[in-house]
Amino acid sequence: MANLPVYQFEQTQRFEQSRDVIFAHFERAELLAELTPHWLNFVLLTPPPIRMYQGRIIDYTIRQFGWRLRWRSIISHYQAPDYFVDEQLKGPYSFWFHEHRFVENDDRSTTMIDTVYYALPNWLPNFLSRWLDRIWVRPQLKKIFAYREKRIIEIIAPQHEKI
Repeated sequence: MANLPVYQFEQTQRFEQSRDVIFAHFERAELLAELTPHWLNFVLLTPPPIRMYQGRIIDYTIRQFGWRLRWRSIISHYQAPDYFVDEQLKGPYSFWFHEHRFVENDDRSTTMIDTVYYALPNWLPNFLSRWLDRIWVRPQLKKIFAYREKRIIEIIAPQHEKI
């Protein structure tokens, strides 16, 4: 993977609720189904309830280009209520590392920082990978996270503000 371009995507969101309250919502893997846009046809395969811990495997599918893609993630790092990381074990990317950080602010509000590092399939030439990231993958990630931001507001954080 040393020759693969690795991309970074980051999203920050602020909540009025405490870090413990926000983290408690996000450590429920079932929330993924509620935060994923309907056009991805997300289906959680791991039976609920899904207890979060380091080493936890979570299986689901999404639909892209009319194909159902199986995705398997592992919670590779977990330290409540500070952060957790999900990494793709099987899925559409050559590499996917998604860190969810929860920072408690001085006023007891919470800043959530999502950082995703990813690489497109390793069979793509680098120039094509860069082009696809610019015209399709990054815009898709922006749409997915924008949808998630709105859904989070509706589900758990009626009083929030984007940073």
